[in-house]
Amino acid sequence: MNDKRTDILIVDDDVAHARLISRAFEPVEPDVKVRIAHSLRDAQHKIEERQPDVAIVDLMLPDGEGVDLLPSDRDDITYPIVLLTAHGNERRAVEAIRRGALDYVVKSEATFADLPHIVERALRDWDLVCERRVLTAAIHESQKRMAAVLETAGDAIIIADETGIIESFNATAEEMFGYDGIEAIGANVTMLIPDEYDGDDDAAMKRFLEIAATRAAEKGREVLARRKDGTRFPMDLSISVTRLEDHTIFTGIGRDMTERKRAEKEIRELNQSLEQRVEARTAELESVVGELRSFSYAVSHDLRQPLRAIASFSSLIEEDAGDALDERCWDSFRRIRAAVARMSSMIDSLLELSRVSRAELRNDPVDLSGLAREIAAELNAADPARKVDLEIADGLMTTGNADLLHVLLQNLLANAWKFTREHSDGRIELGSERGENGENIYYVSDNGVGFDMQYAEGLFQPFQRLHGVDEFEGTGIGLATALRIVRLHGGEISAEGTIGEGATFRFTVHGGAG
Repeated sequence: MNDKRTDILIVDDDVAHARLISRAFEPVEPDVKVRIAHSLRDAQHKIEERQPDVAIVDLMLPDGEGVDLLPSDRDDITYPIVLLTAHGNERRAVEAIRRGALDYVVKSEATFADLPHIVERALRDWDLVCERRVLTAAIHESQKRMAAVLETAGDAIIIADETGIIESFNATAEEMFGYDGIEAIGANVTMLIPDEYDGDDDAAMKRFLEIAATRAAEKGREVLARRKDGTRFPMDLSISVTRLEDHTIFTGIGRDMTERKRAEKEIRELNQSLEQRVEARTAELESVVGELRSFSYAVSHDLRQPLRAIASFSSLIEEDAGDALDERCWDSFRRIRAAVARMSSMIDSLLELSRVSRAELRNDPVDLSGLAREIAAELNAADPARKVDLEIADGLMTTGNADLLHVLLQNLLANAWKFTREHSDGRIELGSERGENGENIYYVSDNGVGFDMQYAEGLFQPFQRLHGVDEFEGTGIGLATALRIVRLHGGEISAEGTIGEGATFRFTVHGGAG
């Protein structure tokens, strides 16, 4: 019968019948183990000792009926029961099957002989019953989970049949539309989005079905929905179509867009206001820049005129009273001329800084190595007595404003040239290295006088000098100009130095490569 030994419980108060039933299973020994009970009480006792795989039970027993072995709930039955009944009791046997008995047979020698096959069939049927229970339990569990998802979802979820009748209406839908589930279920979905249709429910659903036939789902369409109180609100609606064996269902997922629309409107208004403010501010800045440009040229002209007067009158005094002047006077005149020259240089530097700030940013290819070699030649020509090892790496390329980058390198290289003056073996290097993010970092290093790192941040401020004019010439504008140029190109510049050991200036240029 089965691969394992089958435990069969025979319950019959007729000893002869019980013996005949037991003998029917002798041909399939040792696949079965037969136990016999002659009363309902005896059967209950044996079941408590060990539950059988199948029970063959006489319908009528001296202390009750065989169906009394069945629990009141069909789902609580844990093994199959086949009933034995005499002729005339078939109706009661059928009622017993409704209560959960698996089968019944009418007592006769023929049926007794056929019981092994009846039991085998009963066991197969019971396996199907158990599988159906598992599937049913799984379906119920899935339905519970689905119901929980529907009820806790943040969007309105509405399920309707192919005629538009609402079958499911979750809690969010109740809150969104103002209908409770009892009111909504059984109504037509057109009451929720009437503006999509002409008031004719049948025509509306016909059009809807035509849409569903051409595409499996409609996602993200904005509709104007209506609440129970008649108010309208914008809703984002997605519709999915599920075709089952005998019918089609439609699942609509709706999201109230009222707050999003309000936020979008506020953003548009803010953007418009911001654009107006930016335009006004830009016009104001352009006006200020124009005024500063005029001011810088005016200041330059107004400052140069008294400087020229000071220089001219100093020269006249020297010529007219030259013989009468002592050394102290001559020293004062020399100081006056030096101050005039320094002031003139400062004016030139300020104008250069102003021009840099107004320069146009371009993205032309720039050969930094070539620019540096031109500047190096100029420095050597201006001071041919100096012997400086000036090493320039090949192939340093970037993009930007070539004129501005020329000024940048000129300031950095001239700075290094100046501060290596006291070294007979002066060394200057221009090269590049890779940064953490893969960008090119260009550097100019020297072995000059260096500087104290606590003053590094002030190096790039206009007129900030770490050395007196009697030590090294300059106006303190060069590094401030370098900073402006680098930032105009979207980069950064930094300085590192040690007193007596030299300095290194590193900078990046947006878009630099090579």
